[in-house]
Amino acid sequence: MTLLDTIRSRRSQRAELLDTPITDDDIEYLSEAARWAPSPFNVQPWALLFVDEPETKAALGRLSRECTAEQLGNADFVRDVARWTSVTGDEWRDRGDGVYLGDQLDESSLAHTVAPFLMKHARAAALLGKLGAGQGPGKATERLLVEAPLLCVVFRDGTRVSPGANGAMWTSLAIGAMFQNLLLAATERGIGGQFVCAALETEDGRREVGALLGAKDSLEAALILRLGYLSSDADKPSVRRPRDAFVGRNRFEEDA
Repeated sequence: MTLLDTIRSRRSQRAELLDTPITDDDIEYLSEAARWAPSPFNVQPWALLFVDEPETKAALGRLSRECTAEQLGNADFVRDVARWTSVTGDEWRDRGDGVYLGDQLDESSLAHTVAPFLMKHARAAALLGKLGAGQGPGKATERLLVEAPLLCVVFRDGTRVSPGANGAMWTSLAIGAMFQNLLLAATERGIGGQFVCAALETEDGRREVGALLGAKDSLEAALILRLGYLSSDADKPSVRRPRDAFVGRNRFEEDA
């Protein structure tokens, strides 16, 4: 498999992961891939914490459940989600971006049936969320973390910031490069990864995750990944915009 093949086959895995523990050898392999990511001035502004303790996964799950339920009571959040969600597979493929509702919810579920209506009526959806409808998705988020064989929490190290007026931006780009390295290494080893970051949407949530994991004040939680080995039938389609939608040369042309 070429590097481009690996890049194209990487997915955010919402499918069930095998309950087989990830080996120490594979954890070291992911860590080594992360270690060699580029960063401005070689500041390496990250810290990784791999979590497989059931009690700690349960605590992160509870926090994520609460945060997910709270998000679904926010009309602005529901409206933003609707913007990037396609109701049909054909719409999703035509757009070439966002997510497909069928990947997020079981097609036979009541939630899948009413979701298209709620996405068009964000205020009604948020009201239902405040009345407790967000508990179902919250529990689903909790289960993703509790049942995953391994979690990886990525931290931004506040003592390692790139020099320059735009240092915070360059630091963020470096962290992105680091976890892309990690995700590609996971794909190569047959390990699926998924971002489960509801608990990190607010400053208070990031602080609570850090405290739960014993992180120093200089470390800010930036990302939570669930990781696990994939079954042989876990492959699923994805979409991307065509290259000419975002690739140019020399200068941007005015729209015709």
